[in-house]
Amino acid sequence: MSNKIEGAGMPNIYRLASVAGPGVERAGANRDAPVAARPDADSVRLSSEGSSLQSLQRQDVGAPFDGTRVAALRASIDDGSYTVNPRRIADAMLAFEGRT
Repeated sequence: MSNKIEGAGMPNIYRLASVAGPGVERAGANRDAPVAARPDADSVRLSSEGSSLQSLQRQDVGAPFDGTRVAALRASIDDGSYTVNPRRIADAMLAFEGRT
């Protein structure tokens, strides 16, 4: 048994082209130009925590960087002489949490 399907729904395809409004580009349109955002549609609101983090980021609160120390650590890791001291790590973690 076979059913012959001829043009079922085909008139609807041609009708879809008229549904697109004036701001809608057709498929295959040039997309090389940058797309501008609508200023009235885009907004961001930071929470109080976000505002605090943003103000901290703007301050110069960077930790001191010792390039010589970093190079020495990398060299000791590369040559296998670097050892981990778990007691020292645990003490530093407890001090960071204020539990010493």
